[in-house]
Amino acid sequence: MKNRILYLLLVGLAFSAIQCKVEIDREPPSLFFSDFSKSPMDIEICGVIESNVFVLNSGEEFSFTVNFKDNIALSQYKIDIHQNFDCHGHGDGAVPALSLPPRENATEDWFLIVINDLEGKEQTRQFTLSVPENVTAGNYHFSVQVLDEAGNDTQEQDIFNLKVYNTRDTIPPSIDLESPLNKTLTLKRGDSIAFKGKVEDNINLGEGGNGMIFLSYRNLSSGNLFATQTFEVFTLEQGTRADFNLIYTVPSFLNRGPYRFSLNAFDGVRNTAFPLLFDVEIE
Repeated sequence: MKNRILYLLLVGLAFSAIQCKVEIDREPPSLFFSDFSKSPMDIEICGVIESNVFVLNSGEEFSFTVNFKDNIALSQYKIDIHQNFDCHGHGDGAVPALSLPPRENATEDWFLIVINDLEGKEQTRQFTLSVPENVTAGNYHFSVQVLDEAGNDTQEQDIFNLKVYNTRDTIPPSIDLESPLNKTLTLKRGDSIAFKGKVEDNINLGEGGNGMIFLSYRNLSSGNLFATQTFEVFTLEQGTRADFNLIYTVPSFLNRGPYRFSLNAFDGVRNTAFPLLFDVEIE
């Protein structure tokens, strides 16, 4: 029995010694960008001045170089481009997400996910990405991530902003409001208010499938932003001018307090009009 106990103790000690010698990789990999084909700019994105914004046009190529490095072994990289139309992660310029039905000759949202393998401790890769020819204009996010074989990810992910234009139409529409003329309003729950006027653009407002005028609001007490069902989609038949008469009824469940209403419009390729803002007190 003593020999058996001694044997088990020795095995246990040997196993513990082996475990202590196993190296646990907790150090994340790193990446370094260089050789961008376009220079980044300081531009307003979603109401905030952002640095490192790349301005791109439809059909344009965008190239860059990335150096990937790890202390032991690299595994994979990921390139991600997705639309930022709703300004997620941003502030006052946010626009609620509104889904439109499929339209003829619709623009293409730029969406790209690329995942490929890496080997060794260090690799440098050159990339060239192509903006869709009929891209939906607007704000996009662009990022690159790297993973090592231990599963460690980059600690600080670099997320760049892209300002993308569709060269078919780079001029935003304009809103001409007839009523209400007062930009400071007091409403009660259940009250209705009409927003009446016209939207004009240099190109057919229905061309591209994104054209619409819509009402949204921000609760100034909480900071939360909300879409409403008060909107009108533009059609090809309306041409370059669309008259609108939007009726909004204050819901019975809306909390009393201060709000900021925003009347905004997109043209067909999703250029955004300068929004009209109303300070509204709900009683």
